[in-house]
Amino acid sequence: MLGLNRDSLGRAALALALGLAGCVHVRCPENGGAPWREVTSQHFAIKTDLKPPQAHEILRGLERYRMALVQALRLPVDPPGRLSGVFVSDDRIFRALHMGSDVHGFMTRDPMIVAWIPPFRDWMYRPDFIHIHELTHYLAQFWLRNPPRWLHEGLATHLETLRVSDAGDLAIIGQQPEYHTSFLRWGPKPLSIEALWSWPEDDPDQETTHLRYASSWLLVRLLQKEEPSSFQAFLGRLAAGEEPRTAWKAEFSDAKVVQLNLRMKQLPREPADDGAHQQLHLQPAECLLTERTMSGAQFHDMLAELWRTAPSDLTTPERVARRRVELAKALRHDSNDLEARLARIAATNDRKARESDAKELVGAHPEDARAWLALAGAMEAGEERDAAFERTARLGGENPRVLNSVAWSYVEQGRAAKALALAERAAALQPWSSAIIDTLAAALALSGRCNEALAQQTAAVNLLSEAAAKAEHNAAMFKRLEQYRAGCVEKPFIPPPE
Repeated sequence: MLGLNRDSLGRAALALALGLAGCVHVRCPENGGAPWREVTSQHFAIKTDLKPPQAHEILRGLERYRMALVQALRLPVDPPGRLSGVFVSDDRIFRALHMGSDVHGFMTRDPMIVAWIPPFRDWMYRPDFIHIHELTHYLAQFWLRNPPRWLHEGLATHLETLRVSDAGDLAIIGQQPEYHTSFLRWGPKPLSIEALWSWPEDDPDQETTHLRYASSWLLVRLLQKEEPSSFQAFLGRLAAGEEPRTAWKAEFSDAKVVQLNLRMKQLPREPADDGAHQQLHLQPAECLLTERTMSGAQFHDMLAELWRTAPSDLTTPERVARRRVELAKALRHDSNDLEARLARIAATNDRKARESDAKELVGAHPEDARAWLALAGAMEAGEERDAAFERTARLGGENPRVLNSVAWSYVEQGRAAKALALAERAAALQPWSSAIIDTLAAALALSGRCNEALAQQTAAVNLLSEAAAKAEHNAAMFKRLEQYRAGCVEKPFIPPPE
């Protein structure tokens, strides 16, 4: 996340969604609003009101940045799947998002990049900084499991100054962000390492937030420059799923931390180290783009998705209510709108009514895995339900939530081979998801691979936030961890239905 504390971000995301949903700010395309389109490349699918030339330029830039970041982060594999994005040009929308800050973009939970693209070029606001910062967050999740926030933000800030040549064959990383270096040189002293580890949910003001981001960048730069071996070992431990504090203490003694804190205070006053820049040689690839015009229903589906996933301090009932408003608008545009019909099925208590509605949805969307998953979930156990799950699995493609849901159904049935194949596909697409890694561990346990199941379940638990770890619905995850510590089981613990 760039330049805004989490509490402010919640209010800002709410303001954004209000701005998007309100007729004063933006009308849907079919009611006289600006046309929206979805533009897709090999690794991205963005929804935007930008005109085609600018949208295409942004997408090609994202592909170049991605290529450079995969190499800069030394990712073990090229991450699969496409990252979604929403890029808006209407400054009235992001005027509400500013909330007195300098934020112009963020990443939602699912994940999805949301960013403002101004109609001008200004040295004070570089949209590509936002894109690279958030893209780094996304890609790093395929490598580092549950990194501490200072590392997550420090790496993203270190790499956001990345530059790629127009030809796409050369990238430069390591340039110091002037905004942070000047702040640390002439402003407050950097925060201590312990203060960065104790990053709170909320900051009292924007200057404190700036100091945390700047100090996080400085620590990452210091570790890369003066403690490269220990830093790489620390990153390796995180990649293996080790608990972050434990991994840190294994590589950095108390005495070493004292030295690092001293260097943190000294480094901002030292001359810039131009020799720290690194050049990466890239292999340019052709960027093939496809484009389609979004309907009014799809426009409201997008807004509903923002209500569901954008960071916010709203309660769950408030989110649900606002999402329902947008989905109702989508249904008025298209009675077979997939997102709205799926939400209606999920909210229906009567099983037979759910099954009937899901069968209609499958008829309207026969090639969509989510429609088939809704049907399978509404049916009673039997051959027809098994067939619906099989169809879901075949159509699941790159949707990790769909793949995970089918994999878990196979875990419940004790079908180890099928569960493992789908769980591995889902984990490759979202290795940072505790729910997906939990399913993978269960499939491994069913397959008799005890040590691997224990390692993955430990990682799944470590991926939970502090609040999520205390949530009642995640208690079964800890129960399964205790099971795997005792050895493999014929069937992982599954809570009884309520």
